[in-house]
Amino acid sequence: HPSTGQRDPEQWSSSAQDVVEQMLVGLGWRITGVCERADTRSLLVTSRDPAGVQVVVTAHKTASMQQLAELPPPAAGAGALGPF
Repeated sequence: HPSTGQRDPEQWSSSAQDVVEQMLVGLGWRITGVCERADTRSLLVTSRDPAGVQVVVTAHKTASMQQLAELPPPAAGAGALGPF
């Protein structure tokens, strides 16, 4: 793991990994766009090929996925998306 210096493959875990770091270091992709909102940050990550892959990754700025999962669902009509 490039950030922590962990080199023992037996110590690697597929969970709790930084997906953006994996795309940047492992695939050589680049961050080509950023959008900051009150509660979230989004990154546009693209491959080197101009006609290649573009991925938008959005994360909450302060809450973890576990914290967000433990929140009660929003009330109907309170910003919740209806069926598409």
